[in-house]
Amino acid sequence: MFTPTLVKVLRFFQEHPAGGSREEIIGSAQLEPQWAERALHHLGQKNLVAVSEGTYQPEPSLADFASNMFRLYDQINRRNQRELLVRGLLSAVRERGYLMNMESLLKLLEEQGFEREETVAFVQEEVSRGHVGKIRVSVGSRRVGILPPLPCLPLSDLRPTDLGQYDEPKGNWRERGFTVWEGDYLIANYPVDLSTPAMLFVDVEGADIKMRLREETLQAWSRFRSGDYFPRP
Repeated sequence: MFTPTLVKVLRFFQEHPAGGSREEIIGSAQLEPQWAERALHHLGQKNLVAVSEGTYQPEPSLADFASNMFRLYDQINRRNQRELLVRGLLSAVRERGYLMNMESLLKLLEEQGFEREETVAFVQEEVSRGHVGKIRVSVGSRRVGILPPLPCLPLSDLRPTDLGQYDEPKGNWRERGFTVWEGDYLIANYPVDLSTPAMLFVDVEGADIKMRLREETLQAWSRFRSGDYFPRP
């Protein structure tokens, strides 16, 4: 993830309490000179850093300022990561012709430390923007018992049904002794400028999450292979 220059400079002072020269700060934090100078100038204006004989030295007040900045950056960084993961996973699934179960998405992100309520709120925002579609799907199977959700469902298996007729097939399934499960599925509809960087992020930073989703989907489908199922949106 991209790290702001100011955060990199603050981390330098955290790791080097005695400070350092302009060249040492730029080299250690791998900064662009012009952006490093702006950050140092900003800190100097706020009396957080002093310059003595070419050495930038942190003032005692810098520690609290840095802690607040790190906390804020972490919050912003986590939010950006959540957005990229949601967009990247849904786009990658859609690219292969699949929908993704919303509960499965929430569970995957929860395991990465993201709050469920905040993820739900973001998904709803994406739905309102038209970037994500939400489809109610029911699945009927001859297998008896509680059916876990299929993490990913192929679009080709869906049988579109009018809203007014949605409950009819479920009743028929139950009369025939089928087990019926329902859940919300998500379909990505992102423009390229949003989907491409998000999928790249998932490939690089979320490869383990992507693999986990693939494995769980294969396992779920393997369980369903022994019984007929009829998904309907």
